[in-house]
Amino acid sequence: MDKYVKKLTTLQLVELITFAQLEQLDGLRDISNSFHDPKFSRAINLESFSFSQISRRLRENIMVLYTIIVVISYI
Repeated sequence: MDKYVKKLTTLQLVELITFAQLEQLDGLRDISNSFHDPKFSRAINLESFSFSQISRRLRENIMVLYTIIVVISYI
């Protein structure tokens, strides 16, 4: 079976988390719902992602995100 799979890149994940922090969103569902804003979707070049997809990517990239946070905190 040939399936189309959308890919959430690490950069897009960082952009999502940054956006969530700036907008003080409460959770992954709120982040997922932010895709209803077409300007936001175009800015990170994604049409939509479910909260469960975002959650999986967070688990896969937790050390990358932690490193970015640590580096930013020293700037």
